[in-house]
Amino acid sequence: MFVARYEGTVDKDKMLKVCGGEAKKHNVIVALMDGDFVRCEEHAKSAVYHALRSFANGTNISSSLSIEILLYASGKRQISDALAVAGLKDGGQRVTVACVGRMKDCVAFAKSFIKKFGMRKINFEAIDSSAIESTAMLDIMK
Repeated sequence: MFVARYEGTVDKDKMLKVCGGEAKKHNVIVALMDGDFVRCEEHAKSAVYHALRSFANGTNISSSLSIEILLYASGKRQISDALAVAGLKDGGQRVTVACVGRMKDCVAFAKSFIKKFGMRKINFEAIDSSAIESTAMLDIMK
């Protein structure tokens, strides 16, 4: 698993389309999230771990791991609500990327992402415990 936060201009439709193809090419699963909502590394990692666990336990809401990660990141049960809260925003400036797969494949995806979109990697912010709590709350709401 690899999580990172990037800065640059977001063209949501292009980014989702290109990243879908790149994810397949590199044999990884990728969740793209609003980098202004998912600002801390632990928040992103917690969403990934909870999503993986929900698939392992058969309690997942979505059939897509990428969407399940977004659901946990947002703390919402409805996909449309999760997309509104934590999904990419057209014209946004920051993207948080969660990549699930072998580390070398995730790194190759990240390099491709930076190159294709002219993004630059930025630091995550300090731990936001309330964001991490909202991730865990989705398990309770299920």
